Amino acid sequence: MGRVLENGRSQQLKRRNGVFYVLYMLLIAVMLLFLAACGTPPPSAHPLSLADLTPTETTVGAQNGTGTTKIVPITMVMAQSQLSGFPGGQMHMTVTTSPYALCVFTVSYGSGVASANIGIVPHTADAKGMASWTWVIDRTAHTGTWPLKITASLPGGVHTSTTVQVSVVFPPITLVSTQTVLRAYPGQNMALAITTAPNVLCVMTLNSGPQIPIKYLKSVSDTNGLAIWNWHIGTHQLAGTWPLIILVTLEDGEQNSIQTSMTVM
Repeated sequence: MGRVLENGRSQQLKRRNGVFYVLYMLLIAVMLLFLAACGTPPPSAHPLSLADLTPTETTVGAQNGTGTTKIVPITMVMAQSQLSGFPGGQMHMTVTTSPYALCVFTVSYGSGVASANIGIVPHTADAKGMASWTWVIDRTAHTGTWPLKITASLPGGVHTSTTVQVSVVFPPITLVSTQTVLRAYPGQNMALAITTAPNVLCVMTLNSGPQIPIKYLKSVSDTNGLAIWNWHIGTHQLAGTWPLIILVTLEDGEQNSIQTSMTVM
């Protein structure tokens, strides 16, 4: 009888242990599923890639095989530039831009035809991006203020440009005192020297007093702008101070004049 009871208790214990085992395994399975779910990041948690970024600005430049190329804007170096001159004279200009950029400029001085005078040639900027020119203003240039356009270019086509104003003025007419003698006696000589634009027509009007015909003495300034006159005072020249007028005519027909005087003692 005791053995029968013992067998019954043993079977109940086995059934109870079996239930606990099943519940234990189910608990482990649930925990594994929960941990697996927690270890997987949500779709929105992955890091941004370059493909996800939307550009917000555009680089100014030209696209070539190596990427985008920029060019430094042109800046005038005023301390090294002289953008005013007279026909036949010179101008100087220095600009900065990207190193080794090819730099050119055009100017027409109001004629509508770009000048090709001495010194107007392409220059390559140096390692600091600096380019300089010294050029001769056309002798036919009109006086006034005119636009001059500068362009700088890099390989690949990227370029930049700017426009500045240059001024063409009438050349000054200046007496050269060391070569001028405007005081003399009858029978002596006088001399007058001026500087102005090179290679231009200069006419001196000589009025020696009443009953003496007005004389027009011509001279052409040399390559340095120097024009000289020498003339003789007649023995019957009246004493007094008489006006002298010097008229300078540029190649485009523009004229300017100054007045001085001579004294016959």
